[in-house]
Amino acid sequence: MRFELITGLVMSGKTKYLIELMRLMKRENYITVVSDIVGKNENFRIRSRAEGFEEKIIPTLVIQKEDDLYNTIENKFFNNNNYCINTIFVDEVQFLETKHIDSLIKIANNYDIRIICSGISHTFKHDMWDTIKYILTKKNIKVKTFRVKCYYCDQNAERNKKIRGSINSGDIDTNSGNGEKYIPSCLECWIK
Repeated sequence: MRFELITGLVMSGKTKYLIELMRLMKRENYITVVSDIVGKNENFRIRSRAEGFEEKIIPTLVIQKEDDLYNTIENKFFNNNNYCINTIFVDEVQFLETKHIDSLIKIANNYDIRIICSGISHTFKHDMWDTIKYILTKKNIKVKTFRVKCYYCDQNAERNKKIRGSINSGDIDTNSGNGEKYIPSCLECWIK
């Protein structure tokens, strides 16, 4: 099985890395998947908030909680035996259901497809997302953890901090897309 998880805190470069991997491939050789929690409308694009990084990707599939991901992908991309897909990219994987992870693992095994998922490891309360926790229980998963500095000081960030009200963010985009704002924080600054 070829299943990779790219994880870390907010603003650690996970999505930028995912998009850079996509750039290295021919568009017809991969599909992109997101949850409808983040891909709520047809104008949604996979994008990184990294400074100076402008590329945006239109997701191939926007998955809802009740969707059968395995059958959706199999019927749409693999039933004609002429498929050229060798990679499935999943952004914001923490919002998928565990049954969707099982479907991705089944696709990886049955079709020898590389699965590369990126997602935030912990909530702003520092609880590990259930989906991330579930992925980490699986065998043969390659995990890459991205690190980031605290927004307030130069220490390594350990937490995602939820910001209430406005923040002087300069040229840093701290918006999650739904009006909530999160920044990487060390424990000391997180407590403040």
